[in-house]
Amino acid sequence: RTFTEAVIPDHDGAYLEYKVTVTTRKSSESLLKFAEIELPGDVLAKVTTYEAEDQTVAGGVIGSLYGVSYVNMGGAYTYVEFPNVDGGSGGDCVLSVNYSNGGSGDGPLEVSVNGNVVGTFAGLPTNSAADWNNEVLETTCAPGINSIRITNISGSGQNVNKLVVYKPSSPPPSPGPAPTAKPTEQLPTLKPTSPPTTAEPTLL
Repeated sequence: RTFTEAVIPDHDGAYLEYKVTVTTRKSSESLLKFAEIELPGDVLAKVTTYEAEDQTVAGGVIGSLYGVSYVNMGGAYTYVEFPNVDGGSGGDCVLSVNYSNGGSGDGPLEVSVNGNVVGTFAGLPTNSAADWNNEVLETTCAPGINSIRITNISGSGQNVNKLVVYKPSSPPPSPGPAPTAKPTEQLPTLKPTSPPTTAEPTLL
């Protein structure tokens, strides 16, 4: 079987997207060797990627580096807004922001969902602008379309490449109540008929 969308938390708490092909035959040439694999149901998720350069940008500049397009967040309060994030039926969702920070200090990024601040990423240095890192935040999405904004609150020029949204798969619907059997129809009980009475002979 092939799982095209599976989210597996690693030991650092990050969420990774896996494309895993599972076979029953080992191959010495294969980089991934699985004889059998069991994935618990709670790691399966709907995974949607939103590229930053395709979104609403205020104060930033769209750039490209080694074939990767991104938004240079520029100065303080520059933001990139993702206005059409699918929240599905609502509830828990995990946001992963792919960014780079070529500076020597942290570059915090504030995250808001539908106008409400839900957290701040540290934006740690990534050695260079060409080295990308993921910051992960667990939050709640509303049903349907959500607007997610990432704002530079430090003034340093981080680059934002994309937002990846993970929505846990919906559990299978619980079975409804068993149908109630209709009572069998009772036929009316017939009273036994009395035998006809015999008239007494009249004495003359």
